[in-house]
Amino acid sequence: LKKFQYKEALMSALKTRKNEIIVSLIEELLQRGVLNLVIRKMNSKDLEVFLAFLEKHIIVAKFQDTLIETLNKVKYIKNQITIPDGMTPEAYLQEKSKDRYQEVIASLGLAK
Repeated sequence: LKKFQYKEALMSALKTRKNEIIVSLIEELLQRGVLNLVIRKMNSKDLEVFLAFLEKHIIVAKFQDTLIETLNKVKYIKNQITIPDGMTPEAYLQEKSKDRYQEVIASLGLAK
C-alpha cells in the first residue's frame, strides 16, 4: 500500500458503530497529523455522519478530550458549525445532546 485511504477507513469505522474503534482511529489520525486531510475530503453527507458521531459521544468522559480536539479541527476547517456567540463548541454539542436526549425520552412517553 503506497497510500493509506484515511477517509475511507474513518467512514468504514463509523459504519461499524463501535465507539472504541472509531475513537481509536480518530486518535491515530490525529497522531499522524492527517485528520485535517480527512475532514477536507469529506462531502456533506460524510461530514454529517461524522458530526452526528461527535455530537452523540462528546459527552462520554473517556472520549471527550479526543472528540473536543476533533470538533475544533472540524470547526476551523469546514467552518460549517454555527455556534452561538459566547458558547464554546463543547457546550454547544453538549446542549444539542441534551436536547436530543429529551426528544427520545418524550418519544418513549417517559417525559414527566
